[in-house]
This record gives sequence, structure tokens and C-alpha cells, in this order.
Amino acid sequence: MAKNYGAKGDALQLSDFSLKGDILSSPTASFTSLDIGKSVSIAFAGKNAEHLVSTIISVIDNNKVKIADKASKDVVNVLGSYGTDNIKYLQKAIDAAINLDKTLYVDEGIYLVGDRNSITGNTSLRINMNKNNQSFRLVGAGKNKTIFREIDGKTQRLGRYTKIFYHYLNNSNNINEIELSNFSIDKNGRSLTKSPATLYTWEQAHGWSWAASKNVSSKINAIILRDLEIIDKIGAGINFSSSNVLVNDVVIQNITERNFNGSIKGAINYGQRGDLEISCFSPSITMKELDLRYIQIEPVRSMSAIKGRERHVTIKNSIIQTLDYTESDNGNPLYSSLTVDSLVSSNFLVRSIRFSVTNSTLSVKNLINSVDGSFRNCRFLLPYDLETNKIKPINNSYLKTLGNIKNNISYDNCSFIIDDSNPSIKPIGNALTASSKVTRLDNNTITIQNCTFDERLESTVNAYGNGSWSFINNKLSGRDKIIIGGSYGVYTSQMTLDNNTITNNSQGEIFVNNNNDLWTIDLSQENEEITQRLKLKKPRSFKKNQIIK
Repeated sequence: MAKNYGAKGDALQLSDFSLKGDILSSPTASFTSLDIGKSVSIAFAGKNAEHLVSTIISVIDNNKVKIADKASKDVVNVLGSYGTDNIKYLQKAIDAAINLDKTLYVDEGIYLVGDRNSITGNTSLRINMNKNNQSFRLVGAGKNKTIFREIDGKTQRLGRYTKIFYHYLNNSNNINEIELSNFSIDKNGRSLTKSPATLYTWEQAHGWSWAASKNVSSKINAIILRDLEIIDKIGAGINFSSSNVLVNDVVIQNITERNFNGSIKGAINYGQRGDLEISCFSPSITMKELDLRYIQIEPVRSMSAIKGRERHVTIKNSIIQTLDYTESDNGNPLYSSLTVDSLVSSNFLVRSIRFSVTNSTLSVKNLINSVDGSFRNCRFLLPYDLETNKIKPINNSYLKTLGNIKNNISYDNCSFIIDDSNPSIKPIGNALTASSKVTRLDNNTITIQNCTFDERLESTVNAYGNGSWSFINNKLSGRDKIIIGGSYGVYTSQMTLDNNTITNNSQGEIFVNNNNDLWTIDLSQENEEITQRLKLKKPRSFKKNQIIK
């Protein structure tokens, strides 16, 4: 038990501290003699209007204490925290748990973690594993019951690269298992008091962080993150930046987040980076039952996915506002994959990986590509901008930076819905497009089958000069142009339409830009309702085999 090593979960955070000289007061505090010796942090009272961190040396009454340091500037009604600084006590408990191969249990309470361990000099709690196949298991009393909280977010006074817990992999020892479960981790970004409310737009101040030296060859058998809550992060909630470390099995389950509004601007949510940032290689990364704002499965240019150093991720039954999984341009997407079932995401971004997504509700706001990507039984919400009256299409594109790696994406039994309930809007734009222009048909291959499209759409698809597109058994729509095809210059396009229908209100055309002879459209298996809608722009001559009926 952590309490056996002196750790106490007795921290309080108040918003009505006043400090005049060395006298600290709060009308809502209940100070007692037991508070003597505890750490205290007071916003704006330090040098340059930063936090003043000091120690309670005597109690005057229930609402007033004397502290060891005087304010650089007196303050009234500001945010602050006080309680036992547990950094050295928790460090002792962590070291003992590792050396004895015991699970470290931490009772219910809020455990304040200060700036610096007076014994070791470290500015974070270190997970020190110096022997082969050691384990570390940290188990609390439950989310929002056991809380590890930084005293003041640290970043303001100690710089960007700060962590509450830090595991530095700097030797070749293999690690057996790391388990973190049943607690909340609070980076306390709300305690930052300067304007703007967060000092950096890109921040490396994490709650829990793994890192490694370049040449480390460590392998970890298992990492288990279960029943955790991430509170008010600054950088990442949990960051694994050690891409060169191989982990046999990663389990991430029932992770949630809780944000605070900023103390300066009411609508600010602190935290500029991901709740989870994962860059380790593993044949099995399983995420399920998550409710998070941002997960980044990080691209790593220095260590790309190759055979034997792969990254394969499965996500189930989760809500993730932004899911970002991109492999580096020089990586091999055959060895990076994502399998998703039952996900809700308002910003789904995948690049240079293989993926399969089923039974999910998604918005796709950025370009996506895959050597082998598929969506099945999915509901796509197309972002709508009322001011411009435009929708943002799903952009399926070949990336030239990937060399010879093709883009191949399929949609099966999916629906595409404008994300606005107003039935009378007539927005501009397509549901699907591809911004790349290709000279080889197999560079960009898109298959759409058994899908339905919102009747309010201006156009279903823009496939102009964009490779090979197949439309099979869909219910298409479009006020103006149902499908835009054809090509120009050196670019090529091929469209195959088979047994599609059109929504009742769609008056649009199957529109082909007849600007060269590098396009074809196959209507041989299409019904007459569709073939009658075919229209060529520029009535120039074309080869007989360009239109197949």
C-alpha cells in the first residue's frame, strides 16, 4: 500500500485564496494543525505573476495560515492547492513495488505531486526498472476516487518537458508487464494562469510518459491500461513515444476524460495534444470502451513499420472525437493496420495503413488513403458549413509520396448524410471525391456498393481524372450532377455503373468531362434510368470503346 510509505491523499484545490505577504486565507478552507508542513501553490503570487509554491508553517485559525514565503505580489480570490507533497513518498512505494514484484495499491484520495523530489532531485515520479523481466502494477480505488494531481501543472515554471509519471527505457532489459488501473491522472492544466491560458499550442507536458534512448532494445511483454480517467491534461494524458520498443500485447480499456473550463476564458478546454499518443510497435494493440477527445497512433519517421516491427490496432465500442492513425511516408502499410467495430468519431483520419471499419458513425474531415481500406455498415455524417453553404466531402486519394503504393478503398452498405437537420438546405459539394489526379487507373481504386446518399446533395461523387470508380447497387442522388467523371490532360478515369437507382428528388446528370480519350464509362449493366442521364461536356469526338452500353 502506498500509505505504508507515507503517501497521503489529502489534497484540496480552492478558488478563493488570498495572500498578503506571508498570510494565506480562504473563507472556504478548514485549516487544522495537521496542515502544518503541507505544500501550497497560489496562482499569480510568485515572480512574474507565476505560481508561488511554499509550505504552511503555522495555523492562525480555520481560514488563515502562515506560509514560509512571501508573495511577490499580493493576490485576492485566486486558484490554489494545498496538501501533502507525495513525490518522494510515492517514489519509495513505486521502487519497493518493482523490487518486491508486488502490486502497488493506492487508497481513495487526491494525491498531490510536487515539483521536485528532494531526495533524488527528479521532477517526476520515475518507473525505474534495472533488472530483466521486472513488472510494475499500479492500482487505485477507482476513477475519480484515487487521483494523482500535479501541484500546479508545472509547465509554467519548469518548462515544456514535464511529466507526472515517467518511464525512461534506457537499457536493454526486457520488461514483463506494466498495468495501470482504477485511478484518475490530473495534469492540472487549469492551474496555469497566464494569458493565453495554455502557454504553448504544441505541448510535451504529459500525465504519464514512456520514452527511450535511440539504441534501446527493450521489449515489453504487456502494457495494460484499464479503468482510467484523464483529467485536464496539458500535453498528452498518456504518451508512449518509444517507437523502437516492441510490446507484445497492449490492452487499453475503459478510459475516459474530464475537462475543466479555463480560469481566464470561460470556454477554454486545456490540453493541446492527445488523450492517448501511442507510437510503440506491437502486433496487438486493443482499445475498447473508450470515451476520449483525441487518440493519435503516431507516425514515426525514424522507425517505420516493417516486417517484424509491425503495428496492428483494434478498436471496439468506443467514442473518440478525433482518431488519427497515420504511418510515415517511408513505412510499409502492409505492416500497419487498423480494425474498427462500433466507433463514433467526428474526425476519422487514416493514412498509409490498411484498415477495416464496420458498424460505425463517422465524419471524415481530412484526406484518407489505404492500400486496402474498407467501410461496411457505416453511417457518414458530412460536415456542413452554414455560412458558406458547403459540405466537406470524404477525400479518398492516392499520395505520390508513397511511391508505388496504391490507394484502394471500398464502401459497402453505408449511408452518407449531411450533418444538418434542416430539410430545405441545398448545399454545394460532393459526398465523395479524390483530390489526387492520376495517370494510372490502379493508383486510385474506389468501390461503392449498396450505399445510400442524402437527397439534398448537389452531387454524389466527383471522380474527375481520379482513377477507377465502381458504383454497384447504390441509391444515388444529386440536384445538379449525380456523378462527375471524365478526364483531361494526361490524367485518366474509369467509371463502372451497375444496377444503381436515383433518389426521387434528384434531377442531376451523369456528367463526363470529355477533354481527352483517357476516360471510359461502362454502363453495360446499368438500368435505363441511369443511362439516360449521361451527358458529355464538350461534344468532341470520342472512341467507341470509351462508352460501353
